[in-house]
Amino acid sequence: MQTNPLVIPILDFLKNADSDVSILDIVSALGDESLFRSLSELPSEMVAFRKNFLVMNALYFLQRDLQGSGYALSVSAMSIQLRAVVAPLSSSGLMTQGDEVLAAYYLDWANYHDTDMDDIDKLLNDFWQAYQSHEKRQAALETLGLLVTSDWDQVQQVYRRLINQCHPDKGGCMEDFIRYREAYEILKRLYAK
Repeated sequence: MQTNPLVIPILDFLKNADSDVSILDIVSALGDESLFRSLSELPSEMVAFRKNFLVMNALYFLQRDLQGSGYALSVSAMSIQLRAVVAPLSSSGLMTQGDEVLAAYYLDWANYHDTDMDDIDKLLNDFWQAYQSHEKRQAALETLGLLVTSDWDQVQQVYRRLINQCHPDKGGCMEDFIRYREAYEILKRLYAK
């Protein structure tokens, strides 16, 4: 089993952090690590992937290793926190099913070694598609005056009400009709996924 030399420096960094940190905070703090310097010959996308992988691998290793120690490590891209706990928590108590999948990915060293530039391009494309879908969803919900927590039934109800109010055959505004229709079509595709 391969060991990650960043485990101890990351644990030291987390013990001294005054608040939640991000992956970027950790990478910046560990910028001089020789392991990171050894990546400098690779393309920038591969360097970013490997730095992220090494940090996430160390974090998920620590999360599992700290079980029963009186400390818990919560891990997400934007908020990583080491905290003392009164009652020992299992790692499953800290993780959703999606988190378990991520942990399994980052704890498997084959993913570090076998990921090539085509894989990284696919990962980045998948990320940006998901990000754009999220942005489109938010914009469409705002157009209809709905909250992010709205379900499909609520979308349909509000859409029907708005479309009836602005329908051109009933003297309504064509621009509003088109705007609401576009928002509805975006949401229809996204809610169907």
